[in-house]
Amino acid sequence: MQQQIYLRSPNINISDPIPTGGEYGINQSSPYWILQTSSYIGIKLTIHVLLLIIILIGNITAIAVVKSTQLLHRPTGWFILNLAITNFLSGLFLSPIIIITTATASRWSLGDGMCQWVGFVNSTLFTESIITIAMMSVDSYLAIVKPFRYHKWITHNRTLAMLIYSWLQSIVVSILPLIGWSRYTYHPSEAMCFVDIFVGTTFTFFLFGISFICPVIIIVILYILVLRVAVKKVGDMPLMTINQPPPEEKGRRFSLMFRQRQQIRRSKSKLKAVANIFIILGPFLACWLPYIIINIYRLVSNDKKFSPIALSIISTMTILNSAINPILYPRYSKNYRIGLGRLISLYCHPKCLPCYVREYALERSLSFVSEYHHRRLSMRQFDEQNLLKNVDNVRAAAIRHIAVNPLLGRSGSIHPVADDDPTLSTTCSSNTVNGMSKSPTTASVKSQS
Repeated sequence: MQQQIYLRSPNINISDPIPTGGEYGINQSSPYWILQTSSYIGIKLTIHVLLLIIILIGNITAIAVVKSTQLLHRPTGWFILNLAITNFLSGLFLSPIIIITTATASRWSLGDGMCQWVGFVNSTLFTESIITIAMMSVDSYLAIVKPFRYHKWITHNRTLAMLIYSWLQSIVVSILPLIGWSRYTYHPSEAMCFVDIFVGTTFTFFLFGISFICPVIIIVILYILVLRVAVKKVGDMPLMTINQPPPEEKGRRFSLMFRQRQQIRRSKSKLKAVANIFIILGPFLACWLPYIIINIYRLVSNDKKFSPIALSIISTMTILNSAINPILYPRYSKNYRIGLGRLISLYCHPKCLPCYVREYALERSLSFVSEYHHRRLSMRQFDEQNLLKNVDNVRAAAIRHIAVNPLLGRSGSIHPVADDDPTLSTTCSSNTVNGMSKSPTTASVKSQS
C-alpha cells in the first residue's frame, strides 16, 4: 500500500497527496524521508509529550499564583497572568496537534479547515507573546525611570486597555491570511500549520516585522535607557562617612547613615530590576530568534530544501519557550515568589519549600515591620540607643507573629511589599532552620518566654 505525505509548496495545495515510496514511505531522494523514521518519531514524540506536561502544569500554577496572591493584583501581575494564559493556550491547542501529526509520520489528516484554524491560533499566540513581553518591559521602564509617575500612568484601566489592544492586534494580523493575503499551509518538518513564507512575501515580512522585529527593537531601547539610569543613580550615591560624630549629633548622623544605606539598597534593587527585564526576554529571543532568522534566510535565498531536521529543532525551541517561562517568573517578580511559596505551603510541608523562599519570606516580613515602626518614630527618639532597642523589639514581635501565623503555615498571611523595595539575601545560610533565622533576637525571645 502506497503511503502519502503532504508537503508544503507554493504550487501544491495541502489537500493534494504526493505519492511516496521507499522503506519509510518516502523516496529517500527527498529531504523529508527522515521525518518518517521510527527513531525520529520516537524522539520527537517523547520531547513534545514532556513539553506538553510541563507547559500545562507550569502555566496553570502561574495562573493560580497570580489569582490567589493579592500582591500580584497590579499591572505587573496582570502581565504575568496574560503571558501565562498565552503559553497555556499554546500548550493546550498546538502541542497536541504536533503530537498527533508526528505520530502519523508527519502526515496531515485533519483537513484544510483545521489547518487554517491551527495556523491562525499559532500566529495569534506568537504575536501576543512578544507584545506582552514588550509591555512588561515598558512597565519595568516606567517603574524604574519614572517611579513617582508610575502609578499615575500605569493604572488598572490602562493596563486592561493595553492587554485588550494586544489581543486585538494579534487577531487582526493573524486573520489576514484567511482573507487572501498569503495563506496557512502545513509544514511537515514542523508538524504544524503556519504561514507559507513563499506565498505572499510581503505578508511574511509584515508579520515578522510587526510581530517580532519592532517589539524587540522597542525592548532593547528601553533596556538600554533603564540600564543607563540605574547605573547613573548608583554612581551618584554619596559615600557614607564613618567618622565619630559629636555626642549631640550622634542620633542625627545615625539617621542620615540609615537613610543612605536605604537609598543604596534601593539603587541596587533597581539594577536587579534591570536584570529582571532580560529574564523573560532572553529565553524568548533564544527560542524564537533562530526560527525568525532561518525563515527570513529561506525567503531571501528562495531555499525550499532546507534541512528538515534543523527546521524541526528550531520549531521545537519555540514550543520550549512556553515551558520555560513559568520557571522564570519567581526570579522576575519577588511578589510572585512569595505567592508561589504560599501556594506550595498549602499542599506541602515547609521543609519542601526552596530555602530561598522560606528565608526570603521571613526577612521581608521583618523588613516591612521594621520600616513601618521606623517611620512612626519621632526624630527626638531616633538616636542610636533607642533605634537598636526599637529594632530589637520589632524583630522579636515579628518573629513571634510569624511563629504563630507564618508564611510556611497553612493560613499564613504576608504583609504587602512594594516591587521596588530592596531585597535582602535570598540564599540559605547555615543559621537558617525551617525558614527561621538563628539570631540573637530569636534567642532573646526564647529566654523571655
